[in-house]
Amino acid sequence: MTWNTSLVRAERVNIELWGYRETGEPYTDSWLGEWAYLYSLAKDQPNSGSFSFLPKPAENGFSSWELGSLRISPSIYPDGMWNVQAAWTEDHALAWHLEEKFRQNSTVWALDKCVAWNQLENELPNFLSEIIDCPCTLAQARADTGRFHTDYGCDIEKGSVCTYHPGCVHCVRAIQASPMYAAGQQCCYDNTGAQVLTADSIGGSTPDRAHDWGSPPFKKPPRIPGQSHWVYDVLSFYYCCLWSDNCHFYFKHRPSSDCRRYKSPSSAVVFGDPHFITFDGVSYSFNGFGEYTLVTSFAKGLTIQGRTEPVNGTVKATQLTSVAMQETPSDIIEVRLVSGHNGLEVLQNQKTLSFSEQSWMDLHGVYVFSPTSSNVTVMFSSGVGVEVRLREGTMTTTVLLPEEFIDTTMGLLGKMNGDPKDDLALTNGELVQNRTNPEEVFNFGAGWAISNQRLRYARDPGSQFCRYDILVGRSPRMGNASKISYQSHISLEADLKPVISCGWFSPPSNGKKEGTTYLQGAKVNLFCNEGFTLTGPSLRVCQWDGVWSGGDTNCVVPNNIPGIVAGSVIGAAALILMITTIVLLSRKQKQKRRDARTEEAGTTEAF
Repeated sequence: MTWNTSLVRAERVNIELWGYRETGEPYTDSWLGEWAYLYSLAKDQPNSGSFSFLPKPAENGFSSWELGSLRISPSIYPDGMWNVQAAWTEDHALAWHLEEKFRQNSTVWALDKCVAWNQLENELPNFLSEIIDCPCTLAQARADTGRFHTDYGCDIEKGSVCTYHPGCVHCVRAIQASPMYAAGQQCCYDNTGAQVLTADSIGGSTPDRAHDWGSPPFKKPPRIPGQSHWVYDVLSFYYCCLWSDNCHFYFKHRPSSDCRRYKSPSSAVVFGDPHFITFDGVSYSFNGFGEYTLVTSFAKGLTIQGRTEPVNGTVKATQLTSVAMQETPSDIIEVRLVSGHNGLEVLQNQKTLSFSEQSWMDLHGVYVFSPTSSNVTVMFSSGVGVEVRLREGTMTTTVLLPEEFIDTTMGLLGKMNGDPKDDLALTNGELVQNRTNPEEVFNFGAGWAISNQRLRYARDPGSQFCRYDILVGRSPRMGNASKISYQSHISLEADLKPVISCGWFSPPSNGKKEGTTYLQGAKVNLFCNEGFTLTGPSLRVCQWDGVWSGGDTNCVVPNNIPGIVAGSVIGAAALILMITTIVLLSRKQKQKRRDARTEEAGTTEAF
């Protein structure tokens, strides 16, 4: 093992093994997670950054600890002391506790573990019906940032090293755990952008009994981040798939969800000298100065507000400089431009957050992801996503809302219901009659100014937005940023465009199929194994209505009764002919013998 010596501020260190397990009856008050010191591998070792050891067979019941981690801590502390400055390895299977059964036959040992897990799963509640469906395509999965986030174990941005999902290039996980069982969803895709299903490949998407990132209250199984997921979803994959050839047990309980129930979110955007594109596609410009309601949904408890300020003191142009948001009862999150517009600053309840050591924060009712100072994504429990991007010193804010928000929204980003005619509505519900009239549009925008703040703060598309900002803002950089933001929004809309799925298609019994994509226009060819005959269509096509073309296809044993009957008749006739011929020949021979005897008798009498 190796480590970065700067992580442990000591010249000499202790190296310890810690273990994790869950005990008690699942889904009852007796269900507990236990994280404990097991034993020391070495004491008072030089902090050299490397250490080698020979794993020993299990002793003192350590084989019951299947998951654990190594800790490197200053040697001044006693063994197993809690809350000390230390470096930890990642969680991993404690496979070095080699039981006697393992040393005799490792495959049988792993199979026994797999079968025991299978029996446990048979007794636990079924969580599959309450998890969210996967997006149909990789583009949808990466665009739906309010509900799905990159699974770092299979990331296309980091070379697609997908150890647990061979054949895939990218996976995402549902951000929120399921409501009752705290289960997770994982969705994986191949290099064509199609979802990979476990019914077709060992590398397919797999749901999880325990969400990898946990769920409140985090101290109660199966909601313990990381560890619960290892116990119920990862170790079982090792036992059934990696260490033995029994994946059928694993996929029986972890089948992929297809995308037939998936609904893309709707998106709206604010950028430049503020230009707005509503959820239903209405575009307009409003360069008011102040604080305004971008989106409000009283039914869902969502409020998103934006602040606009002059670009500078010499031009009549404004830009978005801050956006604050809350989904009751979550924390209030604000994202704003920092001085000099060199980055974005994130505040939680008016206190600045630092992302220098980690890019992901799980806060009260909200997740915040900020991989760089110019990129912030805020994700709420309902599936609402807010993306804030810094481009050429200006903020672009994109809001994504799931279908549950239909007919509940108001504000500068419009009423999300698929009807652009009612998007520009005043606070009293009155509609703008002429969207090309600048005065009416300005009055609409001004009507959404915030007079009593709920959240406390610490026109033409494309190139015409660009030209507008260059002329009004006197800033080519601002114009270029507007052009990029508009193009990004168009790409996002294309990625989120709904698609039709016919769902997974199973090959016929005693047959096989060719084709593993199931969206509209996909084709699946069907074949039978040797000795069987295909009945029904050999080609099935996914149609516009989400139904596969043609009737049922089956592989059957060939029906040879007519041939058997015909053969029997011919055989019988041949047999009768043969018997008749033999009889006739026999009679003929007898007649010849009688004739010969008669002739012989006559000759004798003559003498």
